[in-house]
Amino acid sequence: MTSSSEHIDRSMWRLCTFNLCLSSTNKGPERRGFCPFEASKIILLVRNPWDAMDSYFNMMLTNTHTKTLSDAVYEKFTEFYSELVTAEIETWTIFYRSYLNMAKKMKISCLLIRYEDLLVDAAPEMVKIMNFIYPGIDYSEQIDAVLKENKLAKNGSYRPRGSTKIGKSIPRYSPSLVKEITEKSNPLLTRLGYNHDSISNLEDWDKELGCKYSQQGHSNTFRANVGNEIRKDHKFGRYLSYWRKQHTDDDKSPLETKS
Repeated sequence: MTSSSEHIDRSMWRLCTFNLCLSSTNKGPERRGFCPFEASKIILLVRNPWDAMDSYFNMMLTNTHTKTLSDAVYEKFTEFYSELVTAEIETWTIFYRSYLNMAKKMKISCLLIRYEDLLVDAAPEMVKIMNFIYPGIDYSEQIDAVLKENKLAKNGSYRPRGSTKIGKSIPRYSPSLVKEITEKSNPLLTRLGYNHDSISNLEDWDKELGCKYSQQGHSNTFRANVGNEIRKDHKFGRYLSYWRKQHTDDDKSPLETKS
């Protein structure tokens, strides 16, 4: 199950049966979830911070997953945007470092999956995930069938806003902000293939981190949803929705978005 928001009456809870912890920081799972649980495997879904932080900014200020703020809004809140991403890169870095260090120290089976690689070619990434959960069972045919059905049905599954290129949001960051974010998140940023001037493709990623961070074959367990929360209760965290409402007349006058 996820390490953050899943409740016992939601569908993801059943994954707890398999002692599996699914974690990412794209939309806030750096907070404690419904209750502690024992897990013996970790699937760590990582997204490049440049786009993840920009996506978070758009989600929280539009109160949607699909709308993009206009350039005028970015210009109006340039200082606020800089403050937000400066705070968020610390959350991103601490989150992933803590999981990777824990997996290495406690010898917990951990599989790293890049969000961008799922977008480029979902099938091989899903095969990795299913082999990690159910070793020795081939799910490639079922995965291909599901992906084909989903593509043909056009059933409204979530799709990213705009381009799927890694680092598409980097032009939003000033040179000084890029420098600060890089310094705060390295060497992890570069090792994950997300350095702004040397973004790596799928093959480079597999060579760099496939063996270095993914530890499989262990049977140790850890207790999830315990300890201190990473994201603080400040205006860039839980209270960001209050900030939005203050600038939108309690959401009666939404911020301008692109058509």
